[in-house]
Amino acid sequence: LDVRGNGITTEGLKSLCQSLKTNRTLISLNMGSNRIDDEGVQLLTDVLVESNYTLQHLYLDRNPSITDSSIESLIY
Repeated sequence: LDVRGNGITTEGLKSLCQSLKTNRTLISLNMGSNRIDDEGVQLLTDVLVESNYTLQHLYLDRNPSITDSSIESLIY
């Protein structure tokens, strides 16, 4: 799923996270060039760790509000 460059914020990411809880087919998610921040990364990684086991590729490049503090949750 390629949703890069759509201005998605953490608020918008909440809806996507709800879908990821039940999705069993998505293997790639490109969320580059949006407006996701550290809170959004935490929401996303929480869902992926707890509920989604099929996603293999996650792209978050060019989201300038994601800081180094998100690294730990991403490498889990």
